[in-house]
Amino acid sequence: MTRSAEAPVLNVLADNLRVALEGTDHDWYVGLLTTLTEVSAEQASRASRAGGSTIAAHANHVRFALRIMLGRLHGERGPVEWGPEWERSRVDDAEWDALRTELGELYQEFAGLLRSRTVWDEQALGVVMTQIAHTAYHVGAIRQVKLAVSAPSA
Repeated sequence: MTRSAEAPVLNVLADNLRVALEGTDHDWYVGLLTTLTEVSAEQASRASRAGGSTIAAHANHVRFALRIMLGRLHGERGPVEWGPEWERSRVDDAEWDALRTELGELYQEFAGLLRSRTVWDEQALGVVMTQIAHTAYHVGAIRQVKLAVSAPSA
C-alpha cells in the first residue's frame, strides 16, 4: 500500500485504538484506562467468582499483550509464552498505580508507532487490529468483574 492509500485505514485504526483505551466522548463506551481509574487495588484483586480472573490479572494480561504486539511491530519474532501473566491476580496500591501507569505509557507508544510507521504490510496491520479487538474484549470482561466485585454482598 502507498502511504496515501494507507492514511484512511490508519486513521480508522488509530481512532479505534483510542476508543478501546480511552473510550468515547459519549457514555456508551468507557475505555480501558478510564475503567481502571474507577477501580481500587482492593477491587482489582477480587475475583467475581471462585476461580475467576481478577481485574488486576486482566490488566496485567493486556499489558503483556501490548508489549508483545509492540515488539512484533518492531520486527521481533519468536514464540511467546502466554499464560504466566495471569498469575498476578493481586496488587497493592503501589503495584496497581504502576500497572495503570505502564498501560497508559504502552498505549501512547503504540499510538505513536501507529502514527509514525511508514511501511505497513498485512502482518503489521493485523497486529494493530488484533490488539484493538483484544483490548476491547478485556474492557468488557473487566467491566463485568467490576460490577460483580462492587455489588453489595447479599
